[in-house]
Amino acid sequence: MNKRLLTVIVIILAVGAAWFGYRYFHPDEPARIGRALDKFCETIGRTQGESPATMAVKMLSLERQLCPNVDVKMNILPIQGRFSVEELVSQAGRLRPLCETLTVAATSREITLEAPTEATVDCTIVAYATWGGEPHRDAINCQIFLQKIDGNWKFAAFRDALP
Repeated sequence: MNKRLLTVIVIILAVGAAWFGYRYFHPDEPARIGRALDKFCETIGRTQGESPATMAVKMLSLERQLCPNVDVKMNILPIQGRFSVEELVSQAGRLRPLCETLTVAATSREITLEAPTEATVDCTIVAYATWGGEPHRDAINCQIFLQKIDGNWKFAAFRDALP
């Protein structure tokens, strides 16, 4: 009886470990999208005294996170329209140095899978920035559209959230 109980316990533990390992190494799509959004926010952020080399690495990373063409329709941003990835990265590289520091976070996320390769994130983007020695904070409700290209979630559009 004890051998049988021990065998059952070992099987249950093995199945549990396999399930945990699968979930850890193969997260579901909303978790992957959430991580992509976190990486995007980290990439566009800026620390005090950031070196030009760090900025260049971040811009290369940003380029890999965007679709070939990206729609930007957010009233708070100084740029609007449809941009190639190169144009948008160039604009980001030009605008980032205006801030001494920039921290961006996506909160209140609601991730919707529209299709296996399309997703929408309704969220609030909170930005903390310093320029001219003065701290600033802003929060923007927005919709972010992503497409899965070559197994990776990439950003396709940024829009103001509908009222």
